[in-house]
Amino acid sequence: MFSEEHVRNLLRKTIHGCLLTPSLPGSKFPGTKVSRHIDREKIFREWYLRHGRRSFFLFKKNLKVTNLQFAELLALVRVHLIERVLPVKRAHRDRLPEERTCREVQFMSSLDFHLFAEQLFEPFLQSDRSGRITQRTLSDLNQLIDHYVEMFSDLIVFDSYFGSCVIYTPPTVELDLKAICAYSGYVHSCGIPVLVRNVNETEPHHLRRAIQARVSKGTTRESLRLIVYAHEEFSNSDRNWEEELRHGLDDVKLYEQKCYLGRVPLVRALQDLKNGKADKRVVLTRPGRSRNQSRGLRWSGAYDKTRSLWLISDRSISADITKPEDKRFVICYEQLFKNCNPTHLFEENKPAWVSQTTIPHSLMGAMINLTKPWWPSKGMVLCADPFGGSGTTWFEAEKHKRVICVCSDIARISKLLIQDNYYFLSAEAKDLKLVLAGLEKLIARFTKLGRASPSRIVQHLPKRLRLLLQTYRANKKSASEVRHGGLVPRSLLSLDSPSDRIEALEPKERLILYLGVRADVRHALAFESGREDWITAFVAEADKLRFQLRSLLDFRRSRPRPQSSAQIAVIAREFSDGCVIWPEMFERFARKYPRPLTSLIQDVASIFDGVYDFIATDPPYGFNEDMTLRQLSDLHADLFTHLIRALKDEGQLVIAVPDAALTGKPFPQFTTKNTVIRQVLLAARKEGREVIRSAYMVPRPGGLFVPPYYWESGGSLRRAILHFRFRRRTN
Repeated sequence: MFSEEHVRNLLRKTIHGCLLTPSLPGSKFPGTKVSRHIDREKIFREWYLRHGRRSFFLFKKNLKVTNLQFAELLALVRVHLIERVLPVKRAHRDRLPEERTCREVQFMSSLDFHLFAEQLFEPFLQSDRSGRITQRTLSDLNQLIDHYVEMFSDLIVFDSYFGSCVIYTPPTVELDLKAICAYSGYVHSCGIPVLVRNVNETEPHHLRRAIQARVSKGTTRESLRLIVYAHEEFSNSDRNWEEELRHGLDDVKLYEQKCYLGRVPLVRALQDLKNGKADKRVVLTRPGRSRNQSRGLRWSGAYDKTRSLWLISDRSISADITKPEDKRFVICYEQLFKNCNPTHLFEENKPAWVSQTTIPHSLMGAMINLTKPWWPSKGMVLCADPFGGSGTTWFEAEKHKRVICVCSDIARISKLLIQDNYYFLSAEAKDLKLVLAGLEKLIARFTKLGRASPSRIVQHLPKRLRLLLQTYRANKKSASEVRHGGLVPRSLLSLDSPSDRIEALEPKERLILYLGVRADVRHALAFESGREDWITAFVAEADKLRFQLRSLLDFRRSRPRPQSSAQIAVIAREFSDGCVIWPEMFERFARKYPRPLTSLIQDVASIFDGVYDFIATDPPYGFNEDMTLRQLSDLHADLFTHLIRALKDEGQLVIAVPDAALTGKPFPQFTTKNTVIRQVLLAARKEGREVIRSAYMVPRPGGLFVPPYYWESGGSLRRAILHFRFRRRTN
């Protein structure tokens, strides 16, 4: 590792080399006449670009939806830092442990760093009235450098954009990109920034030189693809993921036919690159055809399949962080890893589903990552979610090897939902193929039925399920519960008491019931208005699930390459390597439990006291639930007392609560952000706890990195994400 003496000498050399000398450029000897200024931009280039490392992160969602991605990334950076080793030992870098003790680093933006460096060093250069650097001036400057060498060693520069960011690390540390990408909830992909520049100040030669410089540093002779992420090229072929791309990747696409670099159209600049004015190792695909050409090249071995260059566009952040500024940047980055977490294929739409209140996997994953810097350095980490639902918290927590997650829920069906979701997410490729085949047959049959009667619909179901539904429909009370000419009586999948005959079915048979509930719940208003019939809604929901299961099947067919870390696997994807917590993520539990018995049927008041390191949860707030106002009020009255009591000393609570209804549908005031914060503080005081917050510098804009965070759901609901740490009062 870098010794303290080595870092001190490197910083001295960097600062000495950045003294501006108009009369004798580059001279640093005593007695040389110099100006009274220091080149702050050169300090940044030397310390962070030449001797340090830089990394680029592209987020799945931008600030229109949430600011949690930036706080999550900051937490992951603090945990997954690698101490830089001297060049002779670089071959051993991958042998470092998978999880490391959190390092107390500080963060600032590049603009703040420039001001800091100038204001720190320049007074020493102005102290000598002769205008010459004397031996005494150099001695004073070196003394100042020695005082601040530790600060420069732990100072990370973090530049934020509306949907992405660039991180610059000093020479002493670097980021474990693979771990950050694999564990993250909101990082889509990461790699190395090649060019980040204001589009109004970018000329074709800037892009060409940046690509040439990056390719020349490559360790392989294979060609590297340059792919323009353009609307003309991708938007017609990625609409199956339209909801996932909205307010995220869609907003970093370029309009290739309209974009200019200086006075040169982007199309022409790219043609110049293709015609030989760039490094021959760059495979530039033709505008509008890169996806087709990439598929043709993929099997030819004509290029490096583990990485690729992407050309995208992003914007700066305005004073209102939910809106971008007009300033647009052209960004070229080398994609090294893509986040391929299989649970993120489903988000809040896992196969076993009976309610719209499910929290998305990316959001819960980010909430858990917020707590990571304060986990115990050794031993197991215990977490809980007393509102386990369909198991979102359980699946996201179990990605982490040291975490044991206990989910509980008062709804008896919760355990069945978690078991069924476990079945589908951990199924082998051959089992998924059977599920898909059955689902496709069902879709084909239902499509032919048109506006058929319920009795005719039932005739096309598997035998055991058909007999069960016929029995229920023969009962007048149960038959009255079937809504909109649908299929499933509400009591059949009751939250409180699911039928024993339902539990006796196979998961793939229950899948049809879950789809029926989705159709009932999500399309209820369309049924009432007469715009849709039940079969059309069922087929639409089944088709979405079919696409998700196909993506999961494609993932299951991937063969992970052996890695030094047993926890993180790397798989081959279309444009770069993909990283994922797999296959350990589920297989270790399959060995422990024939079925995942990690969900308890209990009230929140029964949660164990003083046991958990953190609690991550999304409690009911009356927006989509059938709870009465009295029931909800009783729940929230003592909720936070029970949660705080369940935490260990210095335990953490991360909770999602409503902030604003964007559709006009009201929710009770006692469930909202401001009231919940007051309730938590009051409950902490009653339990002899106090809320603590670690002090560390964050980059601008500071509103991105401090709680409460926000998350917006498709224009219907705005949530606040609250994060607390508690310790026992000493007086």
